[in-house]
Amino acid sequence: MELEVLPAAKGDCLLLHHEENGHKRLILIDGGPAGVYKQSLKPRLLELRKERIAEGAIGKSDPLVIDLIIVSHIDDDHINGIEALFDDIAAQGGTHKPDFRVDRLWHNSFLSLVDTKSGDVAALAGAGDAIIASLGAIAPEATKEGAEDLGMVLASIAQGYNLLTQAKALGIAINPEFKGKAIEAHSAAPLDIDGLSIRLLGPRKTELDALRKDFAAWLKARNKGQATPASLLASFTDTSVANLSSIVLLVEKEKKRFLLTGDARGDKMMEAAAAFGLASKSQPLSVNIFKVPHHGSDRNNSAECFAMFPAEHYVFSGDGKHENPDRETFEYLAVARAGAKTIVELTYPPADIDKVRAQEWEKKHKPRLFDPATQGVAPYLSKQKNFVVRHPPPR
Repeated sequence: MELEVLPAAKGDCLLLHHEENGHKRLILIDGGPAGVYKQSLKPRLLELRKERIAEGAIGKSDPLVIDLIIVSHIDDDHINGIEALFDDIAAQGGTHKPDFRVDRLWHNSFLSLVDTKSGDVAALAGAGDAIIASLGAIAPEATKEGAEDLGMVLASIAQGYNLLTQAKALGIAINPEFKGKAIEAHSAAPLDIDGLSIRLLGPRKTELDALRKDFAAWLKARNKGQATPASLLASFTDTSVANLSSIVLLVEKEKKRFLLTGDARGDKMMEAAAAFGLASKSQPLSVNIFKVPHHGSDRNNSAECFAMFPAEHYVFSGDGKHENPDRETFEYLAVARAGAKTIVELTYPPADIDKVRAQEWEKKHKPRLFDPATQGVAPYLSKQKNFVVRHPPPR
């Protein structure tokens, strides 16, 4: 089992390679924002197809099979590239055999996360359409009120439903292991997925039930003209609904264990691990690879979380947009892993990340300038003797 991390700008795009009975299998987790499919994901998938043909695993006209696609949550920087992939498969299908085939999709639609009745991921008609239209209409309003996180989430809802429509048209099974319902973490019981042992650490059912209750109350008030986007934001315990609902996976095969986190909150991951009896502050859960949540944002990470899930290898997927990864997150990691050799993998060179972070900082904090010595990622990482930093060559 190997994890391949593709450059995905401000988003995530991961390929999980493994074998089952000598048969190579492939899982794609997130597709990055606009442009990532064309620049990174499609070229790599085409390379893998050529390799499979050269090995005799598939014929020259056969597609590369992606056994499972997992969309960790609805947000453009995770879902856009998957939409582009589905569009590409559909377009090729009209002229010749597509280069790629997708067998299964794991995806939690917004409605399935807040629906108190069925939780059906593929429910697209009736009340669902009305809710989507209503939420889409208030996205600009939310941004005006200063609720940028909520505005981005609401704007992404339609993307999620477009993805479901694409998947249905292509005959891709949607959440088949969960009977078409929302993916929820109930316990530490593992799922056997093509020879992999996968445990869910999020989203937890208890958290989603609270989310559903709050959303139902807000929707009722909204229909009476008594609620605003700001009140919706306030009704959620986390300032980003998408991050609260991120699918968090603990993947194991033989002696390897990967923690794949989407944009989850570290405290929620810790609570889930403790509730399911997998880890505690006094009994950490060691992993080989820890995909750092939310592109290394300091809002989603802490020294306590890194200490509960000590890893050999930490993956930071982000190019500096929204100032992610934050320097503070690397400081948390240094505290948690003091004295231990730690591999830090970045999807972009530290200096390039700091260029973008500086631009982001100066947009928000004019006339205060970005100070590389005290705020830069590159200077901090260069001083950490226990960190082994890996990244692509400078652009």
